[in-house]
Amino acid sequence: MTFSRKLKSRLPIRLQKFLSDTVRFFRELPFLAEDLEKSRNLKNEITLSRSAAQRIWYFAVPLHSNLGDQAQSICIQEWLTNYFPNAAVLEIPTRTFLRAPFLFFRWIGKAIHPNDYIVFQSGYTMTDFHPDEKLRRLILTKYRENPTLIFPQTILYQSEKSKNQSAKLFHQCPRLLLLARDKVSLKEAEFLCPDHAAYWPDMVSGWIGRYSFRGERKGILFCVRQDGESLLSPNDRKDILQLLEIFAPVEICGTEASFQLKNPKSEIESLIYRFSHAKLIVTDRYHGMLFALAAGVPVIALPVNGHKVFSGAQELAALYAGYVQTAVNKKQLEEQTQKLLNSQLPLLQKRETFFQDLDQLVKTFL
Repeated sequence: MTFSRKLKSRLPIRLQKFLSDTVRFFRELPFLAEDLEKSRNLKNEITLSRSAAQRIWYFAVPLHSNLGDQAQSICIQEWLTNYFPNAAVLEIPTRTFLRAPFLFFRWIGKAIHPNDYIVFQSGYTMTDFHPDEKLRRLILTKYRENPTLIFPQTILYQSEKSKNQSAKLFHQCPRLLLLARDKVSLKEAEFLCPDHAAYWPDMVSGWIGRYSFRGERKGILFCVRQDGESLLSPNDRKDILQLLEIFAPVEICGTEASFQLKNPKSEIESLIYRFSHAKLIVTDRYHGMLFALAAGVPVIALPVNGHKVFSGAQELAALYAGYVQTAVNKKQLEEQTQKLLNSQLPLLQKRETFFQDLDQLVKTFL
């Protein structure tokens, strides 16, 4: 954790939120023109959708270049197409919506029907300061009676007040299903909306076993995050790199694209293809684990701030025996690296009924 993040964490929650909102405001200023254009397009799409028999309101669609979030969105869109083949799907990004929520409420109010589904993007968004949390509360306060599906979440609130506010709102939504992607988050989900919470793995899990790669596998990929969730200092990363180089050549990569994404799926598949040439992935990124498994490569997970990666690793280790290990220190990292580089693991099998099982879960609750 960086010094600035440590300092911020000691401040009162309200002040932390103010600082987060202020930083976000200035960071998003360059995208104002893009969001205005997107708003105009969405207004037209909403107007045209009024003739559709059913609409799916898909909120918090990611605009940023995080390939993990983009992969989740692609998987969600695939499921929506499968489950609602004749529905009009309206994809509304958080950033665009929060520019002018009053306008969107006016447009939505003229088009939404009681049986239109509301769905929310998955990820680590159920936390105090995430903009998706603000969006979710605004939408559910307005449309409590619509069937609502919140795709698999990591849930971690710093403030009991924030958690209780969400719980109070969820209790007023009788047709809501909250999916949690690890057992720690499931416990929180069961508090937030009793009898309307369930476990479901991250949507990108549906890609495991889908791809088949040929060619020699060699070396180690160190897939590392560079944001506030990281617990690794620059010196920690250097030490890990030196340790891994004892065993094999190492390359460093991430799951963030360094440019505006024009074809997210192509970029994600290129990264998975790159992963497929390694014998081992070491990562502190949640979707670094999932991309490794999609590539059929064993992975060692490193801890981050919060339970997200390790809780996810535990679920994946149970589903894909031998492929996922964790390391909290250099000794464990050394042991697991040696173990996995010398392992002969069976090919990962695709979960053929992934979509159908999710269909049944949604039908059961909604």
